[in-house]
Amino acid sequence: MKRAKEAIAKKAKELDDKIKKRRFPMEDLKLIAEDKELGVKRPADVTRPPFLPFVLQSLLPHDLRPSTKKATPGSIVNACTATLSSGSRGLMSDVLQVYHFFVGDVGYARMYEGSVPTFTLKQLLYAVNEVVSGNARKSRVVPPLISHLFVTALSVLLSPTAEDWVADDETDHSKWDSLKSDLVKLKGCLSVESWGEVLACYIHAMEKFHTSDASTDANALPGFPVSMDLVESDDEDVDVQSQGEIEGERSSSGYGAYVGPDGCAIAKGYNKLLRQDPWHLAADEIISLLRALTDDIIAMKPSISKDISER
Repeated sequence: MKRAKEAIAKKAKELDDKIKKRRFPMEDLKLIAEDKELGVKRPADVTRPPFLPFVLQSLLPHDLRPSTKKATPGSIVNACTATLSSGSRGLMSDVLQVYHFFVGDVGYARMYEGSVPTFTLKQLLYAVNEVVSGNARKSRVVPPLISHLFVTALSVLLSPTAEDWVADDETDHSKWDSLKSDLVKLKGCLSVESWGEVLACYIHAMEKFHTSDASTDANALPGFPVSMDLVESDDEDVDVQSQGEIEGERSSSGYGAYVGPDGCAIAKGYNKLLRQDPWHLAADEIISLLRALTDDIIAMKPSISKDISER
């Protein structure tokens, strides 16, 4: 009994020493976290910190916005949360990149006037919210702004020139010729109505291009997750496995040359596109696919990459 009292007293003394050694001022969020950890109550003369609304709540009138996280709809909380553990970067991160690519910092719309209409971040969020709320699936149509951005991005990627994907080094770029030929053929099928099917074909072509013998061989180190299982296989088995991956079947190792590992938003979105229309995609899936296209345009156009680097 005496030892227990001594242990409690020792712990209380250690806590008191920690509180005395705290230094102010510090970052508000860090201070709040430390208060919670040390059991320090908020001083009576300090008001409670305001509830920081989630991004999509900015689309609601001020009086209708929830005042606590508990009162916020789960769909909004999930949409505004990064899920890096699944291999995805989070919906809002992708939305911001799409916005900055077209009309923000990168400014593709300024470089090529007339390519896309000028839009604000709030207008893009309204379009994304239509997908998050399920209105896009109910009406069976992708919001026009998002649909237009897909058509624009695909039209750029399916119109490669001799200068595209060519760096300043002396690397052999002839391997890109067959890919460029395939992409040009896809361009003839692109329209406002067919961009979903064309997108699936584009991802198929990029997945095939980025899948090499080194990644399909049974003795190769898998991309993700890492597995040390080595399986002997002859050349015929390797060819069968490679063709299976090209047809959209993910390998047992989890390797995804272009679309990434199973569970990430791009892989889930691509697998849905093979069987369903684009309006069936979740918000993080459809925006991650659009963000991937913007990444490809930057990689495709050395002039854009150079412009960004010089800035």
